[in-house]
Amino acid sequence: MKTLKIMALAIPLFAFFLTDTTSAQSAGVEHQALRKAVEEARTALEADKSIGKGNISLLPLHGDETGYVEGLLKNAITAAGFSYVEGKNDPLWNEIINEIAWDEKKGDMLDNQTISRFGDLQGTEMLMYGVVRTSSPWSNCAYAEIELHLTNIATKEHVWGGVFTYRIYGPNVQPIVKIDPEVRQALQDLIEQGRKSLEQSTAVSKVDSALIVPFAGDLDNSVTDMAMGMFNNLDVTPRVLDVGTLGEARMLLRDASNQTDALLYGAVRDMSRELKHKEFLQEVYEINLFVQMQLQDAKTGDILWSDTLSATYDEEEKRSEEEIALNFIQKHPKFLPYLLGGIVAFIVLIVLIRKGTRVR
Repeated sequence: MKTLKIMALAIPLFAFFLTDTTSAQSAGVEHQALRKAVEEARTALEADKSIGKGNISLLPLHGDETGYVEGLLKNAITAAGFSYVEGKNDPLWNEIINEIAWDEKKGDMLDNQTISRFGDLQGTEMLMYGVVRTSSPWSNCAYAEIELHLTNIATKEHVWGGVFTYRIYGPNVQPIVKIDPEVRQALQDLIEQGRKSLEQSTAVSKVDSALIVPFAGDLDNSVTDMAMGMFNNLDVTPRVLDVGTLGEARMLLRDASNQTDALLYGAVRDMSRELKHKEFLQEVYEINLFVQMQLQDAKTGDILWSDTLSATYDEEEKRSEEEIALNFIQKHPKFLPYLLGGIVAFIVLIVLIRKGTRVR
């Protein structure tokens, strides 16, 4: 009886620690992806010589509740050759932050009125701000996306920006970097699912045109191009303008609000293949695709429609004996010289044996 009581207490306790450990591991992987994304941003910031000189202060990042990315970016700014100024040290900082409506609509692109308010700060010449988005669509994948912008306070000019993404995968998982016909068809099927979902949305009836914003994490713009088909059979005209990020699109529409009624944007959060099992002449992979889309009102910023689209299927990859042998030799470059040396040694040994056993 005592043993049963101990087990009854131990099992929930074990489950708690197991869940806590799994959660910590998941957070650790997401942090690793965020570090890589910030490194991509640092490289881009350092390479852009058109920014000029000036001190940079960092505004609160939407989606960075713990301040983890904020700390990484402060180091990245100085590593890129700029001087960082802690805006929070200015007495006006909290007053300004409390006055503005700080949400994702402000977080990805500041308007001129807000920029002017920050002009009262001492020692700050440029403001960096943005949005952090993370997800773990599968247990073997972590996705990090950071949209950043840099604005000159004096000129109110947007001097730099971009979307920086990074995916981290577990063992035996490979990112898909080249879209073969089968993957392309699977992506097109996802877009068709999204189109049907969008068609059923009553909010779309208010939209006459929609601007297609490049999808984050879309390496060769394949998904962005396919998204043009989202409005097939709908009375909505898709538009493409010279914008690279969602923030840039919103800034453009503030100056030309008659360009479009809505914005279609999204993110390719996973596109990977995981080895399930291997046979002598065949390997079986599990293909994982995960795309998120949103349609946003260009004037109010309200989300009119959103959907998360995913697909998982198996892909068989057959191999010939020659390919297996070639792959083995490439992975073990010393094998061929040893093999040839062994063959030569074997031949020499046979010759010596024959000489030693020759009848005299």
